[in-house]
Amino acid sequence: MPEESGRIDPRFGSALRQLRIDRGLSQQDLCRVIPCSAGWLSRVEAGTGVPTPDFVRRCDEALRADGALVTLARQAGVGQQSRRRPGRPAAHRPAQLPQTVSATFVGRDGELTELDALLDERPNEMVTVIIDGLAGVGKTSLALRWARRIADRFPDGAVFRDLRGFDPTGHPADPEEVLEGLLVDLGVAASTVPPTAERRAALFRSVLDGRRVLLVLDNAATSEQVLPLLPGTPGCAVIVTSRRRLSGLAVRTDGHRVTLGPLDRVESVALLRQLIGPRAEAEPRAAAALADQCGHLPLALRIAGHRAASRPRLDLSELVDELVGEEQRLEALTTLDDVTVRAAFSWSYRDLDQRAARMFRLLGLYPGESISTGAAGALAGVPVGQARSTLDGLTNVNMLEEVARDRFRFHDLLRDYAAEQATAEEGPDEREQAIRRLVDWYVHTSHLASLLVAPQRPTNLELMPAAAGVAPVPLDSTEAALAWYDAELANLTPITRLATDHGLFVQGWQLPVTLWNYLQLRCPWAVWEATHRIGQEAARACGDRLGEAWVNTNLGYGLHARGEHDQSEACYQAALAIRQEIGDVHGQAWTLNGWGFTALDRGDAGRAEGLFEQALPLFEAVGDQHGRGIALAALGDACRAQHRDGDALRRLTEALRAFEDMGDDHGQGFTLVKFGELYRGAGNLEQALEHFTRSLVCRRRATDRPGEADSLERRGNVLAERGHPLAAARSWDEAVAIYEELGDPRAAELRERVARLRTGVSAGRGFDASSREIS
Repeated sequence: MPEESGRIDPRFGSALRQLRIDRGLSQQDLCRVIPCSAGWLSRVEAGTGVPTPDFVRRCDEALRADGALVTLARQAGVGQQSRRRPGRPAAHRPAQLPQTVSATFVGRDGELTELDALLDERPNEMVTVIIDGLAGVGKTSLALRWARRIADRFPDGAVFRDLRGFDPTGHPADPEEVLEGLLVDLGVAASTVPPTAERRAALFRSVLDGRRVLLVLDNAATSEQVLPLLPGTPGCAVIVTSRRRLSGLAVRTDGHRVTLGPLDRVESVALLRQLIGPRAEAEPRAAAALADQCGHLPLALRIAGHRAASRPRLDLSELVDELVGEEQRLEALTTLDDVTVRAAFSWSYRDLDQRAARMFRLLGLYPGESISTGAAGALAGVPVGQARSTLDGLTNVNMLEEVARDRFRFHDLLRDYAAEQATAEEGPDEREQAIRRLVDWYVHTSHLASLLVAPQRPTNLELMPAAAGVAPVPLDSTEAALAWYDAELANLTPITRLATDHGLFVQGWQLPVTLWNYLQLRCPWAVWEATHRIGQEAARACGDRLGEAWVNTNLGYGLHARGEHDQSEACYQAALAIRQEIGDVHGQAWTLNGWGFTALDRGDAGRAEGLFEQALPLFEAVGDQHGRGIALAALGDACRAQHRDGDALRRLTEALRAFEDMGDDHGQGFTLVKFGELYRGAGNLEQALEHFTRSLVCRRRATDRPGEADSLERRGNVLAERGHPLAAARSWDEAVAIYEELGDPRAAELRERVARLRTGVSAGRGFDASSREIS
């Protein structure tokens, strides 16, 4: 496979050709072993094709060159050609391919050869591959096997997404939400992701322009789900898996379809031999019969193989007889294609101990992408240690897979089966109690995490008492709280939906409200809106006016941050009316404050000032000093926007004094930045620099990384304006490092400003020796 451009020393191709001839192989012979297309091999031997290091390694192994070809290729410059557009800045390089491809992978040689040839023949095109087939046939295994095989051809990274096309809850992944995650993974700050699917798709294509990225989109439901997620640039490749054929996607993208059928009998028996060992060799007929009963599906074969290996004293023929008997009882299940697979599942399930079997079927109630050990413990009502042991046992018999540390998920067909067993074996009360424990675990853990993320902004919620057997995660730091939220982000919406669908309406609105502090920091728009829309539904269903007001207030903040000012004001208006009706003074203050921020961003500083003025005495009446300080600082900003610098200075001074009295570093950093901009606008750069520097100190104490970068950038702006370019560059360098850490696109723009500044200094323009003394 060639790089984007370039040639290498032709001696490598000549040596490869001579070694192939010396081994008595034709080009076709070598192509079958490597594998690759004959046309590509011919170009490499002629010196017109630039191979990848992986291609060279495979040739070296196939021709038994003992590393000679690898050494020659390195000397010839393989792997050293530029893979990135000249002048393009470094970007996030995701490496997300899961470590789930089994070492016992067998077969699919024809499909792998076909796919290699496709990529070889279309090196400068956007390639789409669609792998379809029935559940359990090994679509994901093949996709990941090939993805790892070709990953070195995509130097800008590899992305993996489970699209949940056949999720038992009936809620496939929303392309809009998937696009948000992809953009963040590729370096776009969450706070700058556009609000609509169309704009996100356009930005996604722009971000990928000129980059070579491999995307694996697993378990797609429809062509329409996939189309917005496709790059528009040559050099990228997309691998899609689905139970459906997705013919529309193939037609619209000129995609290459691979319909995956079951393994043949030889391959199935070979897989069983790897799983079972010598017994399969000793009983070839029984091994073949066992493969037949598993439908030659890799997933079923693995389950059956592990089941057989766990009972070494039984003949394989006896195990086959058991499976045949089980098949008769499952005859009525869904389609004929699924019968033997379900028999294998039932056979393995029946052999679980009581504890593992109960955990397995209760996991079928879980609506999220992957489940943590703590959540599984709550679902089953058991201690975390016991849950971990049980999950490990299920993983060991291939009925569950661990996708990250302490996170587990089902294969989709096993998940269907687990849900069926939950319905069949757990009574309605038991199922509802399990769901209640799970939802309570999320609500109480999120409430604790929220207090750690922003202790100065407590929600003051009166939570429903947690059900017996629920032990929230014992989080003990801001970092741990943020890590928990980040890991659970994809599950927050389905859990909120689960609570509401099962009549847990109070938890259905309280969970979104507990997310507020996290959502304001990370700004995952799709989750923010989805959870709060469900929260509105839940609060109305139980007639909880306070809950409805809180959800509307929080949703107003989110819509404001997203730039949807009309909807934001509508939420604030509804929330304020309810809070006034029920006499919720504290809530009125926060609602008015949020409404004021929206008005200020709309350019209506006078109206904003009036709203902040209404909020201020309400905060004072309930003794919320943090809220009072925010309102005062906001008033100062509104006055500054109206060119009333004296009033602005008075309000900001009062706000800063309040935050200093509380020891509130977040509030001090917030207010000092507004001081800095006030002085900068007035031309007092010395005072501006002092206040930006003080804000930096406060934000560092508060471990506010986005705020720290913001203060560093503003500080650099003033240093540059004062004629201290070297000091400005140092401040901007620190800001760039944090922006890159956060995936904020401002990093690229600021890096260019630093480069221009340093170029000017080198040329002697604007250089002030005193800048060396500024730090």
